[in-house]
Amino acid sequence: MARRPELEIYRSCSVVGDATFEGDTGRTLTEAFVGAIADAEGIAPTDVPPLYGSVDFDALARLVETTGETADSDLLIAFRIDRWNVFVNGEGLIRVCDATIEIEPEAIFEGYIA
Repeated sequence: MARRPELEIYRSCSVVGDATFEGDTGRTLTEAFVGAIADAEGIAPTDVPPLYGSVDFDALARLVETTGETADSDLLIAFRIDRWNVFVNGEGLIRVCDATIEIEPEAIFEGYIA
């Protein structure tokens, strides 16, 4: 069987935070997402303004749900919330980047630190 080519998508914004959800962390997608935005802003998660105008967390959770034990490693969803570019993948990773600080393009999850 031929190997599928890898999906390579790049970002040109500076990473300001990483988060994980489900799995070993026990955090839900919503908790991790809000926590990642809070970390980027330098505030407590309870101080993050409501995100319901930007993100439908129920729909997002359905998109990233795993089927059995298999995560969709090709799934990538991107959001722009104020100055933050937020990337979520099907393996439970979230990356927040500052869109106002441009860098040379690199893979979205290159150098991921959880």
